[in-house]
Order: sequence, then C-alpha cells, then structure tokens
Amino acid sequence: MKDGFKGFYTPNGELLKSVWSSDKTIFVFDTNVFLNIYSYVEETKEDLFSVLEKIKDRLWIPNHVALEYQKRRLDVIDRERENLSKITNTFNKFNNQIRVDIIQSLG
Repeated sequence: MKDGFKGFYTPNGELLKSVWSSDKTIFVFDTNVFLNIYSYVEETKEDLFSVLEKIKDRLWIPNHVALEYQKRRLDVIDRERENLSKITNTFNKFNNQIRVDIIQSLG
C-alpha cells in the first residue's frame, strides 16, 4: 500500500538527496508556484529563483501551466496591488489616529 501512496510518506534524507541530484529527475510545478512569486517577500523570491536556476535543465513547464500563468498573472498582480493598497491605507489611518490622540492628550 505504501508504494501506491508515496505522497503520504516522508522519504528519508538519503532518498531525497538522490532524487534531487539525479539526472533522471524532472521537476514539474503547478501554475500556482509561479503565480505565488508575486506575493513572496524578496528573500523568498531569491531563494526560489536560485533553486529554479539549479534545476533549470531538469525543469519542465507544461503548455497548460504556461497558459494558465499567462491568463491569471495580471489578475494576481492586481490583487497584490490591492492588498498593498489596503495595508497602506490601514497604516495611514492608524498613523493619523495616533497623531490625533497625541495632539488631544497634549492639549
């Protein structure tokens, strides 16, 4: 049964190392791996790009993944801009309220 459901069992370090270093291993990512890049902090993006660079000769992006990425990327970018705008607005309201409170308390 374990062979039929390998995704439910954590492989040991030696097996993971051999899979990552094998020339026979092909890496295929879901569209969300690429779309999530827009929401990552800079350090996480750099880490992901570093990994992708190391496995680029064994990376395969199916046409459907590329198509989904192209169809959805602008929406994801817009969503991230909206999130940033909401955060900025909330911070500004908070900052303004602090100023008002300080001015009132100091009279």
